[in-house]
Amino acid sequence: MTGAACVQGYQKISAIGDLAWQLMRTASIPTTPRNYEILFTVCASDKPALSRRVASLLHSGASITPGILDDLYREFFEIPSDLAVAREISTGLHTVANTVLRDMGDGQRVLVSLDQALSAVPETLDGPTDVETVRRASATVGDASRLAGVRLGKLETQLADAMASIHALQERLTAAEQAALIDALTGLANRRNFDATLLRHTMQADARKSALSLLLLDIDHFKRFNDTYGHPVGDRVLRLFAHVLRSQIGPADTAARYGGEEFAVITPDSDIHKAAQLAEKIRSTLADQPVINRSSGESFGIVTCSIGVALFVPGERTGDLVDRADRALYRAKNEGRNTVRIDAA
Repeated sequence: MTGAACVQGYQKISAIGDLAWQLMRTASIPTTPRNYEILFTVCASDKPALSRRVASLLHSGASITPGILDDLYREFFEIPSDLAVAREISTGLHTVANTVLRDMGDGQRVLVSLDQALSAVPETLDGPTDVETVRRASATVGDASRLAGVRLGKLETQLADAMASIHALQERLTAAEQAALIDALTGLANRRNFDATLLRHTMQADARKSALSLLLLDIDHFKRFNDTYGHPVGDRVLRLFAHVLRSQIGPADTAARYGGEEFAVITPDSDIHKAAQLAEKIRSTLADQPVINRSSGESFGIVTCSIGVALFVPGERTGDLVDRADRALYRAKNEGRNTVRIDAA
């Protein structure tokens, strides 16, 4: 690249960056690295679908909330963590498919050879025949049949191996799909699972005109607890909290680890009062279970949580529902912790 081209490239990037900063200020978007990446990509038109989405939001006059920015980033920037597994399985299936096709070709050639051998017998027997001629014809058919049997037997074994390989790959894909949706430490739904489940439930609530509530939960002073007793004890606290959630939610509810020490519960067909009662049950149950050192019997003390509750408003984006629950959670943290607060919307 020439010096002039380098200068032009730099000027173009700089102009796009300036435009992104200007757009962030105009739309009152927090100036974080992630938000800058989104807006820079919009201004550079690297992702046309993203650019159209943001242009539509700006044209409508709607506020681009943190929830909307979360949705945009997950949709256009995040790469599934199991992509490598999917690629490996895809390659494996491709290899198996090629093997099956090759073996099928071998089988077809075996059958053609047998057919040719059988077709030659009538020609051999046309006209005067003697015992030797019949014997040779019989030997030809016998040899061809035995060869076909051996080759077709080998083909059957190869096809059985191929089917076993496909079955193993399918099982691995199923395991990978499940692992991609579960938080390894707590066994709860992970963030990706939470996002997909919340979107599905909001669409169902819209269609059915039914209630839907969201709880966001945060373990109080978790960092101080973690720093004081160490990460292994911190992990035990997270697993304890997950156990409490599983013990209190209903079969239709979904508990998820939202991130770090923050958790979420999606509770369909629950109005705000029912959701608040569930939140209070979770809060009080956790507060009644001290964390005990199993080896020494030492108590690490009581762990508490703060909870924000929000009711889904028909037609709103999932990100906005999360924002409202998060604001209620923020109030619970600011108003003394170990409490439940309800969004006022």
